[in-house]
Amino acid sequence: MNLFLHNVSMSVTSGADSLSEGLWPSIWMSIATFLSLIVMFLIITKLLYFPIKNLLEQRQAKIKRELDEASKMNEDSYKTSEKIKEEFKQAKIEKDQIIDSSKEEADVLKKEILEKAKIDAENLLKNGRESLNREKIETWNKMKNELSSLSIELAEKILEDKINAKTEKKLIDDFLKNLNNEK
Repeated sequence: MNLFLHNVSMSVTSGADSLSEGLWPSIWMSIATFLSLIVMFLIITKLLYFPIKNLLEQRQAKIKRELDEASKMNEDSYKTSEKIKEEFKQAKIEKDQIIDSSKEEADVLKKEILEKAKIDAENLLKNGRESLNREKIETWNKMKNELSSLSIELAEKILEDKINAKTEKKLIDDFLKNLNNEK
């Protein structure tokens, strides 16, 4: 502490010249300080600033690239989603068309089947009526033939026997009985 007081007292006694010399360093010292500052700045810039700047630029480029990829993937997924939605709508439309066409085909087929069944039923009914009419005509013809043959037989018996009215009446009654029995 004694030394400190001695230095302070010396600087106060030395006057104005020594005061200005103590406040301002020498020019060579200022130049050396300035040069060392520039060298330190260059070293720090070379060793720290540019590598950190390059690292930050690389990081920024990587982030930008990843954001672009994410954006592209997002767009692709949106397009794919829209495409899937459109395909789903198209599939639904096709499904509805297939169902409608199937219903229409079923209705047409149903009408065709009903029409065919109606025609078949009408044909069966017509054939049945025709068969019934044929059988009726055949039966009628058989009856006529039998009636005529029975009439001829009766006439022959009448002529043969030359019988009287009582025998004739009995023969006619027998003929009618035979006719009723054959029905």
